[in-house]
Formats: sequence, structure tokens, C-alpha cells
Amino acid sequence: MIGRRFHRAIGYIGVLIPLVLSGCIGSKEYSGVVGFYSGKGNWQIYDEFTFSEDGTFTHNWQTGLIGGETTGLWERNKNGLLLNSDIQPCDPCYTIHPNSSDSLYIIIREFSVDSVWEGEAGLATILFIEGKDTVRQRTADTYGRLPLSELDPPELLVVSFLNNEARIPYEVLPNGGFDLVIHNWDKYRFITESRMKVARDSTLVWKQRTWRKRMKLEKYEPSPQPSPRGRGSR
Repeated sequence: MIGRRFHRAIGYIGVLIPLVLSGCIGSKEYSGVVGFYSGKGNWQIYDEFTFSEDGTFTHNWQTGLIGGETTGLWERNKNGLLLNSDIQPCDPCYTIHPNSSDSLYIIIREFSVDSVWEGEAGLATILFIEGKDTVRQRTADTYGRLPLSELDPPELLVVSFLNNEARIPYEVLPNGGFDLVIHNWDKYRFITESRMKVARDSTLVWKQRTWRKRMKLEKYEPSPQPSPRGRGSR
């Protein structure tokens, strides 16, 4: 009887040990990625990743005068990590809103991860395309305005402002005046089904660059100072 119980207990242990070990290994592989990573750069160019246990990540980046923050989801795959940003590339990157005027008004709307800025696209360039040829070119005024009388029907309208561009088929334009809002995502870095390699020395390799795991430094917040007592106070 005792021998039978002993063999049964050994059998249970033999089943449990692989399950426990596989659970520990899986947990270790998953939690080992969690942390803060920084890429090599200087004050003008840097990249940082923070991977959280809930499967989300934050990517802070700066390239010259343009920088921003991208958030998204990460998951393990057999070759490392698979990353997808919360916001995916837009197509088309513009919206059209009819108005009661006799003009086209071009507006630039700049997005970042937590704010939206909007203003007139003054002196924007408008190209009129027929087939593969540019048949004429116009420039909006300082308020981003172009009279409808100058919009002779082309096949394609290409509106450019700084490094932003909207390519609009003429058939989608309304009959009267309208606002053309161009979406600017310069302060957001899109990441779509992008694979990141995990190296053994706690480094990540992504787009031929390397990020090393660091200790995240908390922002220093000075303790509040007591206000000076008023004259005559005790």
C-alpha cells in the first residue's frame, strides 16, 4: 500500500515539475524585457523605450528639432518582440469640410500623442495635375486662402505646406467653398508590425540600432519650501 502511494506521488511530481519549470521560464522570458532602454546619441538625437508588464510601450525620440512620443503594444514572438503603435498611418491624411465662402481654406492640423494644434497654412502651394503633367501652380495667401475661381477642374489637386502634402482627386471636392485640413504627424513615429531582436546581454536591436537596458531615473521634484512669515507674526 505504501509503495503504491509512493509511486503515485512520484508520478504527480513528475507531471508538476515540467509545468512549474515551463511557467517559470515563460514568466522569466516575458518579464525580462520589461524595463527602460536608451539608444546611443547626443542632445540632438536620442531614442528611449520603456516596456511595461501590461504589454504596452512608450517610445520617446528626438531628431534635431523634431521629437515626440509614440505609445503602443508589444508582444513576444520567436525572434524577439513585435511592436505596433496605437496610431497607424492615415490614408488619406486630410479631411474636407464644406463652408459657406467662395474659397478654399487650407488648414494644417498638427498631432502629437497628447495634444492637437491647428492653424492656417499660409502660402501653401497648390499643383494642378493632369495625367503625369503639372498644368499650373498656385499659391495660397498668408491665411491659406485660394478663391474657387482659380480651381479649374484638374484630375488631381496636390497641396503642399512645408513637408506636408495632400493628394486630392478632384471628384471628391464639394461644389462650394471648403476647408482642407491637412494632418501633420511629424511628432508621431508610426510603428506597424515591426520586429525587434532581443539579445542575450539585455540589449535590443531595431532598425540597425541598439538599445541597452538602463535604470530609469525618476524626475527630481524639490520639496516645497515653507513660506516666509509675515511681518509681526510669531
